[in-house]
Amino acid sequence: MRGRVSNIDHIDRLPVLRITNMLDGSAFSAIKTASRFVEFCCARGDVPEESLLFIRLVQRVRDDLDECLRLLSLPAVQSHLECDIDQKIYIHGTIQDTKNALAEIGKYVESVRTEEEQNGEISLRTRFEWVLRHQHKLHSRQVGLDTCHKSLLQAMSRLSLLQHTVALTEEGLPNYNEATNDQGGPMPKPGANIMIMPDDELTDFLTTRNRRTRPTRVKPELESTTNIPMPGMIIILLSTSQTDEA
Repeated sequence: MRGRVSNIDHIDRLPVLRITNMLDGSAFSAIKTASRFVEFCCARGDVPEESLLFIRLVQRVRDDLDECLRLLSLPAVQSHLECDIDQKIYIHGTIQDTKNALAEIGKYVESVRTEEEQNGEISLRTRFEWVLRHQHKLHSRQVGLDTCHKSLLQAMSRLSLLQHTVALTEEGLPNYNEATNDQGGPMPKPGANIMIMPDDELTDFLTTRNRRTRPTRVKPELESTTNIPMPGMIIILLSTSQTDEA
C-alpha cells in the first residue's frame, strides 16, 4: 500500500480504510508548475521534437487525471467502491502515484539553476528555456510518468464501467432470490405482462437438433398415372378404331 492508507479502525472485526491525500502544498505547486511549463512550450514555435513528445505526454496525463477524478466523484462509482475496498485502494493509489510523478517534474523545473545565473533570482521563463535545452535530463522522470499513465488508464477504464451500472440503494445488494427466478433470469417487474413459453415448446426450442434443423420443402403429389395410356397403346387404339370404321 506504500503509505496510502492512513489508519485502520477495527469495527466489528472489519477494517475501515481511510485514504487521505498525501500531497502537500509544495506538491500541488509543483504540479501547477509542470502545467505552466507545458503551456509555455506550446506557445513556442521552435520546440524540439523530443520535447514535443514529452509535452504531449504531460498534457495527456493531465487530461486523463481530470477525467479520472470526475468519474471518481460520481455517486454510482462511489457507492460501488465502498463495497470493494481493495479496488478503491488501487484506484486511489494509482491517482496518487500519477500526481506524484507530475509533481516530480514540476519540482525539477523549479529547482533548475543555469550556469549563467547561479546567483540571484531566476525567472520561471529562464528555467523553462533551460529545461527545453536539457530535456534529456528529464528522461527518467518521463519514463516514470509514462508508467503511471498506463496504470491510470486501467483505473479510468474500471471507473467507466462502474459509471454505467446502477448505484447501490440503502437496501444494499439484492439476494439470490431477488436477482434470479425459476426461469434462470432476472425477476420481472410487478404487474408486467409476461408470456411464458410452455415446457414442451421450450424443450423443442432448446434442443440443438431441432434448432438447427431447417424446414424441408414438401414436393406436391402427382396425380395418378394409371389411366394415362402409353404411346404404343395410343397407336394400337387408333388402328383398331380405323378397322372398325372400315
